[in-house]
Amino acid sequence: MRVILLITLLLGSLCSNAAVLATVSSDHIQEGQTLEFNLRTDQVNVDADFELLKVNFDILSSKQFTDSRIGLSTGIVRVTEWQLTLSPKATGVLRIPAIKVGQEKSDPIDVTVSPMTEQQKTELRKRMFIDVSVPKKEIYVDENLIISVRFYYQDNIQGAWGDVNVNNAIFEPYGNDSRRTVNTKGQTYQLVEQKYRLKVLAPGEFSLPVFSVSGEYSNNSSRRWTRFQVQSDPLTLTVQDIPASWPKNQKWLPASHVELSESWVGLKPELTVGDNVTRTIRLYVEGQDKSSQAIFQAPDMPQLKLYRDQPLLNETQASSGPTFSQTETWTLVPSDNGTVILPATELYWWDVNQNEIHKETLPKHSFTIAGAMGSTTTQTIKPVLQDAPESDSGTAVAAPERSAAISQPQGFNIWILTTLAFLLLWLATLYYLFRTRSFNKTPVTAGKNPKPQKFIKLLEQHCKEDKLPQVLQVLVAAINEHSGQNFTTIQQAISYSDNLKFNELVEQMMKYRYSSQPDQSPECKKLPALLKQTAFRRATNHQQSYSDVLYG
Repeated sequence: MRVILLITLLLGSLCSNAAVLATVSSDHIQEGQTLEFNLRTDQVNVDADFELLKVNFDILSSKQFTDSRIGLSTGIVRVTEWQLTLSPKATGVLRIPAIKVGQEKSDPIDVTVSPMTEQQKTELRKRMFIDVSVPKKEIYVDENLIISVRFYYQDNIQGAWGDVNVNNAIFEPYGNDSRRTVNTKGQTYQLVEQKYRLKVLAPGEFSLPVFSVSGEYSNNSSRRWTRFQVQSDPLTLTVQDIPASWPKNQKWLPASHVELSESWVGLKPELTVGDNVTRTIRLYVEGQDKSSQAIFQAPDMPQLKLYRDQPLLNETQASSGPTFSQTETWTLVPSDNGTVILPATELYWWDVNQNEIHKETLPKHSFTIAGAMGSTTTQTIKPVLQDAPESDSGTAVAAPERSAAISQPQGFNIWILTTLAFLLLWLATLYYLFRTRSFNKTPVTAGKNPKPQKFIKLLEQHCKEDKLPQVLQVLVAAINEHSGQNFTTIQQAISYSDNLKFNELVEQMMKYRYSSQPDQSPECKKLPALLKQTAFRRATNHQQSYSDVLYG
């Protein structure tokens, strides 16, 4: 009991006499090893200044806490303590300077750091190293290259990748890192692998950045943690410029594989005004990202209205590099009679594996449009006995026209002429009576014709809610009910309208519906008033007539 009391008195005396006490775990360490530095004071509410300590040492960690001591003369004393983990910045004798705490300072401490021997460095390189691999060392401008960086290590490791700076290139991690156990060089290692995507933007020699890992390790035979840093060997790539054979008017596209295809819905050799035809173009590219989006130009086609959706772009990560797909949809609406020729679509790309140019092609398409009224373009279908032959120049030669010759009978009698005259007069009378009845016939009965206000209210409601598909459905239903027609699309309906302003507004609404970036929203509120003033043609006994104004 007396011994314990004596120790307590001694500790209390030390705490009362020493204001700041500095100690280290060892004053002699080896290069790469760390040491613990403790600083204690009986002052309260004070801070320690460690700026001078950073001259010779890296502060890896720092902790601060308080404790209490019992002294014989002082009673309970509060003690503030700091614990720091230090890593020497050099070898030789390094001084831990006097640390100022409040108004007091600690005593300086000298630490000897012995350099590693070559044998020790060799042993360290066997325990951990970095390997960088690339599929090839010669690439093209804008070509994607996947770099594999592998860190092999043994023992216990606490570390992190170093920062990497790259200029004149796109450089980013490619997927997440992977970890596994491997056997190499006759040893078992833990492996951490990280892949990167590199796209160099300028030709010439390109030096890959140096990859590094730094941290601490501890082998199985020792609990001491040793600082380490390993780096990769330098690696240089040759970046080739765009080949001279590449077409000047084509976008540069280096890739390993390209596919171009298309599909059609509603396409046929003969179209009618108001039909809907959908063309879908699909592009698939291996070895490129979605920044290589293709621009497919649409020709000027006066007989068609073309609506293009925003292209759908998708990018996936394959083991050999990024894969890019593009889907683009066109909606073609015939608006006038004539023959339309859609030229072939060509896409050039450079095969980075074979070092040669390739061309993908979509075929040319041609079709005729009929059904528009008042068009000056006419088409005469002539009977053909066989396929039209081609001339030497490749131009098709029209087949000869066949005409039916009627021989004139001999010896017409008077009674035959008289009978023919009466027959013609009788046919003309029937035609006149039938035509007069057709013009006076009411298009629909009052019982089947819905009240005008029903359609007006529906249009106003859908316009207010900006529901263009419902607005177009109401228009088709109203026109069919009034005119006795059976239109299936609004394009067919407006092709029989006599109101140009009404047609223009409906076409604006169509453009607003199909286009993902319209110029401006159509003034839907004007539609009910224009609808009241619009009449529609209808076919009756092969003659065209106008229905009454819909709501006049």
